[in-house]
Amino acid sequence: MNVVNTKKNKELLKTILFYLLLFLLSAALAVTSKNYDNDIWARLIAGMSVVQTGQILKYDFLSFTPTHPWYDHEWGSSTKQLWTYRLTYTTSYYDFFNYVIFS
Repeated sequence: MNVVNTKKNKELLKTILFYLLLFLLSAALAVTSKNYDNDIWARLIAGMSVVQTGQILKYDFLSFTPTHPWYDHEWGSSTKQLWTYRLTYTTSYYDFFNYVIFS
C-alpha cells in the first residue's frame, strides 16, 4: 500500500512540475518576445465582431472595397485578445503577464 502511494505521489509531482515549467517557459517567452502585432486594434475589432455575431468573418469589413471573400484565419486569437483586453485593459500579452504577476 505504501509503495502505491509513493508511486502516485511521484507521478503527481512529475505532472505538476511539468505544467509549472511549461507555464514558466511560456511566460518567459511571452515577456521577452520582440514579435509584436502592430495591427492589434484590427484584431480587437475582428474579435468583437466574432463575439457579437457568433460567426467567423467572411468579408473584410475594414477595407474600403470589400468585394472578394476573406476568411479571418485568426478569429480564435482575436477573440482571446479581446477578452484579455476587456479583462485587463491591456493590449499585449506582455502587459497581461505583468497584470497577472504584479497585481
